[in-house]
Amino acid sequence: MKKLKLEELNLGNAEVLSREELKKVLGGGSGAGSGGSCTVRCDQSSSDGTSVSDCSRTTVSKVCSDLSNAVCVCS
Repeated sequence: MKKLKLEELNLGNAEVLSREELKKVLGGGSGAGSGGSCTVRCDQSSSDGTSVSDCSRTTVSKVCSDLSNAVCVCS
């Protein structure tokens, strides 16, 4: 497994997840560009979800107004 140096990615603040948000990340093995499909749930305990092309913060924030309980899973 290759280690990534996040400092070298030069991500803007809009794309950086907080520690709490990172703890909720599930899957992520595929997404936009890899032919995968993702599902966003605004409440992680809910079974209802919305299909999206990727799990970027920008995409999730378009579906969920409150990201504190949101979860996105790609398959």
